[in-house]
Amino acid sequence: AFWLIVHKFALDAIDTFAYIITTAMLLWLASGLLLLGLMVALLRLVLRRFSGSVSYEELHSAKAAEALVAEEEFHRQPLWDGYVDSSELAAWLREAKPGLVVVDVRDFDFARYGCKISGARHAASKLLLQDMSPLRSALTGDEGRTVVFHCMFSQFRGPKCAQEYARLVRGSGEGSGGGAQQKVLVLRGGFVEFHRAFGEAHDKHLLFEALDDTEKKKDE
Repeated sequence: AFWLIVHKFALDAIDTFAYIITTAMLLWLASGLLLLGLMVALLRLVLRRFSGSVSYEELHSAKAAEALVAEEEFHRQPLWDGYVDSSELAAWLREAKPGLVVVDVRDFDFARYGCKISGARHAASKLLLQDMSPLRSALTGDEGRTVVFHCMFSQFRGPKCAQEYARLVRGSGEGSGGGAQQKVLVLRGGFVEFHRAFGEAHDKHLLFEALDDTEKKKDE
């Protein structure tokens, strides 16, 4: 009977020890996986911050938004003159096209990339749509013969601002040589597409300029 008790006690001790070891290993494995997940998330965040890449979720949201804005007036009956591709805008910037003005209407996302298209005027869409007159007054004479609007993806804010600007300028007959002669365009794909195409170009210093501290603070 004594040896039976000892044997049972030994088996119970072994089972308990095995349970403790198994639990400890599972906890160690779980903590390792959690740490790995955090490291991957941090790495993705760093890569996105410095490469300017767009996540699947953002791209999916952008595509969904495209369907929602398809029926907006600025797509159904645009008063602006159409799209300009990133390659064409880059060529204009490289040759210093006379009368070219780029208007960046991004709002909260303006400082995300830490840079903007070279020479671009920043006018947040939220404020610009409330009052276009300062921009209209600034784009007179030889400046503003070709005005290119863009936001992050040029799906809603960019086209909407271009629509309202064209409506105001052409309705009043103002602009460079008259509103009808001022070409109002939208950058296809927005800043994201332009940055993807030329963010690593050999002459990127001609196509982009860094945001100064004042511009960054405005976006915070």
